[in-house]
Amino acid sequence: MAWANIADKSGGDVALASDFNQLMENARVLGGNGTSAPSTDIETLNSDVDALKTLPTKTVTSATYTVTNADIQDYGVIEFDTTSNNIVVTLPDRVTNAGYQIKLKHSIQGSTNLLTINRAGADTITQDLFTSILLPKVGNFIDVFASTITGNWEILEEFISSQLRLDTYAGYGSADTNIMQFTNSNLDIGNMFTHNHGSYGTAGLEITASRSGHFSGEYTSQSGSGADAYGLSLNSTQLSTNILNITQADKLDVGRHSGTYSTKTAFKGWFDKGDIIRPHAEGPAPATANYCFFNIMYMGQ
Repeated sequence: MAWANIADKSGGDVALASDFNQLMENARVLGGNGTSAPSTDIETLNSDVDALKTLPTKTVTSATYTVTNADIQDYGVIEFDTTSNNIVVTLPDRVTNAGYQIKLKHSIQGSTNLLTINRAGADTITQDLFTSILLPKVGNFIDVFASTITGNWEILEEFISSQLRLDTYAGYGSADTNIMQFTNSNLDIGNMFTHNHGSYGTAGLEITASRSGHFSGEYTSQSGSGADAYGLSLNSTQLSTNILNITQADKLDVGRHSGTYSTKTAFKGWFDKGDIIRPHAEGPAPATANYCFFNIMYMGQ
């Protein structure tokens, strides 16, 4: 390629953005000095810039790992391989790493091994103030950012599995006489909500959102001898009242059938941290205990 040397611009140049002298200045970015040709051509420079767009990754297999300040600054993604064991990860100090971002991903999973992300010290994760985030399934990840505005590790992007599946009628609460209890838990993963299954006491089933976000769920039951109603309530205080008669704004969904037919009710939407969802019924026992199901899943933000 031929190289033409152009004299440096003078102090009297006006249209510097469009004249040949300014072009010479721009060419120097590629390594030229105004006398000899640039040492780097534009194609090579473009390739170098593209390489910078892809941040390096790091893989961790040890049972415990503390993310370092150097990790935050040097890596875009840390991948965790739980083939051989659970892994518990501790984030670095938020203040020291203010403004930095890192993605933590559960990339390879062995059996049911879990990945847990813990805070450092008194730091908190998101404005819901988590001290830890569970990533129970392969592919789960959080992309966190050390915010100077909220004072938390904020989640910029996420894929978090959190789900509960129950089946078989086990009665109603002795105090919450219209809230159903269940016998079996078939799946219980994640920590985006809490529940009282397995320790009902006098209550029926309660699901409490730990993170503000989108949730979906279903409740299925079978009518007893009459036209029985079943549904889902939100933050209701009328826990010994037929769901048909509770405050209308507290009803998420209601279904009713005559005879021994199954009724499925469902919900999907945004719920705030602290919201409580319950399987709320008219009261009679279902005709068949094992035709009763409850399922809830966190859908993300």
